[in-house]
Amino acid sequence: MRISVQAVYDELNAMAQWAYPNRIFKAAHWVGNSPYNNLHMVELTSFGCGPDAFILDEVRAILSRYGKNLTVLKIDDVNNIGSLRLRVRSLVESVNATPRNPEIPKSRDLENKAPFTTKPFEHSDRDRVILTPYFAEGYNEFLPTIFALAGYRIESLPMATQADAEEGLHVANNDICYPATIVVGAIMRALKSGKYDLSKTAVAITQTGGQCRASNYYALIKNALVAAGMSQVPVIAVAIGPSLQNSQPGFEINWLHLIRPTLEALYFADALAKLYYPAAPRERIPGVARKLYDHYLNAAQPLLAKRDYRAIRQLMRDAAGAFTDITDTTKQVPVVGVVGEIYVKYNTFSNHGVVRWLMEHGVEVVPPAITGFFSTSIPNAFINREQHICKDGLSPWQAKLVNRLLLHYAHVYDRLCGDYPFYRPFTDIMDIWHKSRRVINSAADFGEGWFLPGEICDLADHGIHKVVSLQPFGCIANHIISKGIERRYKDLYPHLSLLFLDFDAGTSDANITNRLHFLLQ
Repeated sequence: MRISVQAVYDELNAMAQWAYPNRIFKAAHWVGNSPYNNLHMVELTSFGCGPDAFILDEVRAILSRYGKNLTVLKIDDVNNIGSLRLRVRSLVESVNATPRNPEIPKSRDLENKAPFTTKPFEHSDRDRVILTPYFAEGYNEFLPTIFALAGYRIESLPMATQADAEEGLHVANNDICYPATIVVGAIMRALKSGKYDLSKTAVAITQTGGQCRASNYYALIKNALVAAGMSQVPVIAVAIGPSLQNSQPGFEINWLHLIRPTLEALYFADALAKLYYPAAPRERIPGVARKLYDHYLNAAQPLLAKRDYRAIRQLMRDAAGAFTDITDTTKQVPVVGVVGEIYVKYNTFSNHGVVRWLMEHGVEVVPPAITGFFSTSIPNAFINREQHICKDGLSPWQAKLVNRLLLHYAHVYDRLCGDYPFYRPFTDIMDIWHKSRRVINSAADFGEGWFLPGEICDLADHGIHKVVSLQPFGCIANHIISKGIERRYKDLYPHLSLLFLDFDAGTSDANITNRLHFLLQ
């Protein structure tokens, strides 16, 4: 029985972007389409493997549409294989109890099955309220304003809670990373709350195309909606450029039209953070720094809605002066850099309030600017060609032009905030890339890739010798590029103190705070 690749893709919610998962999807499709009931599928997975975790739900969904179950055997270094044998024996007994080779009835044809995906976002859906998960404090607040300029009603969900994480554990398999659990759980709880009319609501999630990234959250959300009987809710993949599973005819954005407001918002948010974090442990009156931060964050929204960029920049200059007035410039405080997986690093709930804890204990926190993460495609344009990885994406000359534009915005906001005595200027992404090459090959582009090592080197070069790396538990890609090459960091920076913290739904707050106390000693 031959199965066409396109037939497999037509029944996928996941992105068909890697050879290994594609083979698994094709095998599941082949088993499901077999004319015999006694053909089943057993999948061997590596315990804690990110790609394996993301495809399990998709493979299980494919088989369930054909009335079959998936048997999963997780392999690790445990010598006791009794549990594996038990599962295989159960499968064999089940198969033996099934009549041999009965033909599958025609009712299993695809057109007679329940929906396996959500409805597309059509032109008639443009008036729907589009829900987005909470990503990062100080940045999510700009999303409704930016997308309103494109004609869409975006509602950013509030910061996640433990109830959202528990919901995520119910609606997605428990092997996926902690950020995915939180995001899927928060969306499903919101849609189940009764607050939203499902016929007038959609969901949006970023789709980056990277491995173990938001590109996979898209499929997880779709599968969870279908399983909950909410297939009438479209899921929009917010991405620049098309993908195999991103056919949303009603969601069209002129990204050129949004470049200016998006860059102003990102650099304003980054610069405001560069004022707030040094001021918080040095403020003369407790709580004033946070009040100033909230004030200027809220004041920027109506100015951005009117595209009044001159006023936004004047607001930034005023903020620098206000933070200078509340700061005790003579106070010496410890400084700790924060790096890691982007969601865990910037999302207060997912990192159990690590950044707030440090600030409450009189520490100046230095999180790298979020604009750096979104600029990594610039060095990748050179890396992909130098190492013969691919020719897609930006060409080197285009990357140079984009970097010149970003450096312009960085220099503008550096000048606006330059009078604040503890302000740390933006770093050129090309410099971060070159620094990362001291510790890792630039072809490493899984998880945070070369960017995280580059951040650590940049912090150390600026005299910050205590760094916390935050990542989801079981995130193999980030474990390799952070704790996996710790010795190399120490060889280059002997005085560097690194603390690696992993997070999942069962992480102990006491364990985290104890380890932070040791770091500060």
